[in-house]
Amino acid sequence: LQLMAQRRVDGLLIDSSIAGQQQVIDDLTRLHLPAVLFDSDIPENAPHLSAVRSDYASGMRAAIDHLITQGHRRIALICGQSWWWPARERLKAFQAGCEAAGLTPEPGLVRSVTMSATAAYAEASALLQSSVPPTALIVGGNNLLLGVLRALQAHQCVAGRDLALIGADDLDLTQLYSPPITVVARDLALLGEMAVHLLRETIGRGAGREVTLPTHLIVRNSSTRA
Repeated sequence: LQLMAQRRVDGLLIDSSIAGQQQVIDDLTRLHLPAVLFDSDIPENAPHLSAVRSDYASGMRAAIDHLITQGHRRIALICGQSWWWPARERLKAFQAGCEAAGLTPEPGLVRSVTMSATAAYAEASALLQSSVPPTALIVGGNNLLLGVLRALQAHQCVAGRDLALIGADDLDLTQLYSPPITVVARDLALLGEMAVHLLRETIGRGAGREVTLPTHLIVRNSSTRA
C-alpha cells in the first residue's frame, strides 16, 4: 500500500480476505488512498473508502427457514473465522434465525475455521461422527464446501438423503454435483461491476459510500426430503 501511494495510484479494489485485517484498513486511512472494500466494515474516520457487500444475513435467514420447513432441528454451520466480515454476518444471522424459530444453537454445531478445504474436512468429519450428528449443514464458503464434500464421501453420507446440505455461491460445482446443491447465491458479476462503479465515484467525489447487494436461496435436491 505504501508503494502504491508513492506511485500515486488513483484507487484500489481490496478483497475481503485482506480487508478483514484491521492493519490494512488503518493503512488505507492513514495514506488516504481511495478504495472500495469487498464485504468489510468502513471506519467513520475514512470518508474516502467505500464498501460493496452481499446481504449474507438475509440469505442465511432464508436457508434456516427452508431447513426448518423441511423438519430439521439440529442444524450445523461451518464458516470462516470471526475477523472475516462475511463469516461474522453469517454467524449472527444463523444464531438469530435459529432463535427466531425457537431453537437454541448448540455450541458444538457451529464451527469457525480457516477458509481451507482441509479444515472444513476435519470439522465436517467430526460433526458426522458425533454421538448425535446434525441432520442439516450450512457451509459458508466455497473452499469450505470442497472439504465438506470430501468428508461426506469419506463417511458414505449422501447429501439430500442422510444430510441436508446448503452451500455458498451458485458455481458449476454446485449445479453439477449429484445431487445438485442448494446455495445462497450472489450475483458475482454485479458485485464486480458495482465495485468498479463505486471506485470511479469515490475518486471523483472524494467521498465513499456503502452498497449492499441482495442474495437469494436457490433450492435444489441436496436440502429437500424425498
